[in-house]
This record gives sequence, structure tokens and C-alpha cells, in this order.
Amino acid sequence: MTTSTTELPATGLALSGNLTRDPELSYSAAGRPWCRSNVAVSHRERAPDGSWQDSPAEYVSVVCFGQLAENAVESLHKGDRVVAKGRFEEEHWTGTGPGRMAPRRAAGSSSPRT
Repeated sequence: MTTSTTELPATGLALSGNLTRDPELSYSAAGRPWCRSNVAVSHRERAPDGSWQDSPAEYVSVVCFGQLAENAVESLHKGDRVVAKGRFEEEHWTGTGPGRMAPRRAAGSSSPRT
């Protein structure tokens, strides 16, 4: 399987939501720590009758690198409310089937939301 990443032009994006799983720590071939988790994001929308309704959740993969990755693994857990700031990237990979692509957020910072 081969993997590549494409950074999309928009920068400085933020999302707020709940972790759907504990961050998982891994190390690159060069020994650099990184972690991956998923964040469920939903929005409040006003219905035609004036009441507020939650939109369906969107699930975003979030990756962190270096010290941020180590801190995230130590302090964040499934269900925690978080704010992640960074940039969107596309992750491309191929295997035995057709090539695939998934959007993800490369976090430059993340923190528990209080």
C-alpha cells in the first residue's frame, strides 16, 4: 500500500466537536511521534418553525505531530469536547483495489473545549 498527502489551499481552519475514539500514538520511520483520532462535528440550524435543530454529525479525521501528538494522547479521550485548529489535507492511498482519498485535518493545535 502506498500513501501520499496533498495540502489544500485553505489554511487557518478550526473545528469543534467530540472525539469519537481515543487518540492513537504512532511513530514515523524517522522516530517522530504522531497520532490520529476522529472528531464528530454537528451544527445547530434554525428550522422553518423557528426552533433550533442539530444537523447530522460530520466525522473528520484529525492528525497531530510531535509534542502535540504526545500531549493529545496523554490528555484527550473518547467523548471529550475538543477544538482543533490547523489545515485540511487530502490523504491518498492505493492497495489491491482502486485508489482512495479521504479528507483529514492536520492539527497545529488542539485543546479540550470547556
